[in-house]
Amino acid sequence: GSASARWKVRPPLSAERREAVRDRSRRDRRRTAVLRARTAARGGITTEAWHAKRFEMATLFRIARRYDGMRLPWRASDRAPSSAVRACAERCTIHDASYLRMLLLQGAGDGLLSVLGQVTDAPRAALRRLLGEGGAARELPCTLHQLGAWPLGAIAPVRLLCLAGGGEPCA
Repeated sequence: GSASARWKVRPPLSAERREAVRDRSRRDRRRTAVLRARTAARGGITTEAWHAKRFEMATLFRIARRYDGMRLPWRASDRAPSSAVRACAERCTIHDASYLRMLLLQGAGDGLLSVLGQVTDAPRAALRRLLGEGGAARELPCTLHQLGAWPLGAIAPVRLLCLAGGGEPCA
C-alpha cells in the first residue's frame, strides 16, 4: 500500500448506515445519550446509570409480566469503605461523625409533647399526630433548637420518628 492511501478521508455515512455502525463498539453502546434513552424507554429513573455503579438495584412496582417495573437503588455496594481505608493509609484524614446521632425519648405523651414543643419548631398539632395512636411508623422532619431560643438558636435539622407497635400510643 502507498503512504497516500493511509491518509484518505472516509466518505460521510448515511443516517441508516451510521446507526448500524454505531452499535459496533462498547464505547458507542455506552454513550450517555444512549444510556438515557434506554432508561427512559424502560421507564426507569434518569440517574439509573449513575446509581447502578454505586448501588444494588432492585426492581419495584412490578405490575405484570409485560411491565418490568421501576429499577431503584436498593442498597449501597459498599465501595466507599475501601477507598476511605486507602485514604487513611496514604494521607491525613479527618472524619466528621456528627451527621447522625440517635436519641431515644421515653415518657408520658403529655411530657414528651411539652419537651418537644420547647426544643423543636414542629407545630403542636403535628406533634400530637406523631405521638397519637396508630401502629405504623411515622416521621416528622423539623429543626432542633436550644431550649427557649426558638427561632434563633437552631442546632440542626432532625427527624422525629415514632415507632409504636400494635396500635398503642408512641409515648
